[in-house]
Amino acid sequence: MAEEADSELVAVVREHLNKVKQALFSRSNMEETLEEEAVRLVSEMDSVLNELGGMFLYLECTLEKALTAENL
Repeated sequence: MAEEADSELVAVVREHLNKVKQALFSRSNMEETLEEEAVRLVSEMDSVLNELGGMFLYLECTLEKALTAENL
């Protein structure tokens, strides 16, 4: 389940990064809507990365608890 979530999060981040790259590479002709979308996507990526960080923190805590319980 966590693996599926990781895959989904990575796919979303990659998709957003590609759109931001497109906006940056065409910045000389960047339309306002494309610029707004790039800003929105960066914000979404930040949220997704925060969520991913929370998942890793949870997994780390769970692993530490399991290792501590194993050593008792």
